[in-house]
Amino acid sequence: MPRLSKASPRNCLYTAKALALGLMATALLGCSPSPAPESPAEGAAGDAPVSASAPLAQQGHLRADQVSLGPIAITMDEAGIRQALGDPTAVVDEESGCCGLLRRLEYPTLTVSLIKGDGTYADSIYALRTTSPDVSAAGVSVGDSSQAVLSSFGPPAEDVADGERRSLIYVVEIEADRLVFELAGDTVTAIGYHSLLN
Repeated sequence: MPRLSKASPRNCLYTAKALALGLMATALLGCSPSPAPESPAEGAAGDAPVSASAPLAQQGHLRADQVSLGPIAITMDEAGIRQALGDPTAVVDEESGCCGLLRRLEYPTLTVSLIKGDGTYADSIYALRTTSPDVSAAGVSVGDSSQAVLSSFGPPAEDVADGERRSLIYVVEIEADRLVFELAGDTVTAIGYHSLLN
């Protein structure tokens, strides 16, 4: 049963926008009943996904309600995570000086870290990470190319290269919150979201 507690300001969402963007995310993740027929690029060479809509990011920035890994949106609480993924294979709790109880839920394909709510604030995800090709962010999965990331998300806020390693970084609402695609060569090796803890 959903709790009616005050949400922290960074997690506040407008219901109508969230619903509309949820439908858009569902379509981008390939859950729509049929593809959009009006795309002139449809049927083109098949090594990169064809995006029928504009990239999600605006100048490298995303809204919180646009960020999810698989079925897990960064706006979910622990109950929603467990409803979507079932019981985790491991639960690790840690007390922090800044934020109270931190909990890490480990699944075979995804790790979710959250700040546990205290009755005043709801649970808040501060990190998500996957190295599994079975989990995608807006249709982009581990094993895809940088072009797949750019097609779905547009140019990043930062493109950081270190030898063969590269990170395409998108800011999520505030500078401390990032969605990061890690690449080796031109192949995505991990996808993660993280928010700096104060």
